[in-house]
Amino acid sequence: MNLRDYIISDFVRAQREYGLPATPFRFWNYFTCIFNPRMLPTVLYRTAFALECSSFTRLAKLMTWLNFYITGAEIWSKCKIGPGLFFPHSNGLVIGAKEIGKNATIYQQVAIGGRRILMAADGRPVIGDDVVVGSGAKILGDISVGANCVIAANTLVSTNMPDNSFAIGVPAKIAARASRNPKSSSFPD
Repeated sequence: MNLRDYIISDFVRAQREYGLPATPFRFWNYFTCIFNPRMLPTVLYRTAFALECSSFTRLAKLMTWLNFYITGAEIWSKCKIGPGLFFPHSNGLVIGAKEIGKNATIYQQVAIGGRRILMAADGRPVIGDDVVVGSGAKILGDISVGANCVIAANTLVSTNMPDNSFAIGVPAKIAARASRNPKSSSFPD
């Protein structure tokens, strides 16, 4: 996928999840997409990642810096994130994962990264498809979070999570999810 395809897939997901306006005017539709506070961090990250992949490292760092100062979201430009990324609220995000799968929903004040300040890419988490990360959650270290997982608000995850699991608490207690529907982004009862 190219940059345009990623941004369109993110916009379609945001439109479906949060009801962003769909207008018949193509220009207005893209304008509201790019400057919407839920989409701007995604667009700036996607641009930084595309620049990083094209060996424009300094420009990628500039886009990451702009993203942080404009939206409050610090997203590592080398982190590979699949299509359908959705930030309901982007303030306070720190994302330094190695890879995040498709259709990820990440709420505000989330930190995803390594345990040390100076680390290589191998010390970062890998997150699967259709994962929901609640506000204030921390995912730290060289761990893997499986597909279709839910991480509750203010949870500290520092161990591997299997597919279709639910994590809550500090440190996280991991249990099987009650609902195995990957389209559902709600927390189990």
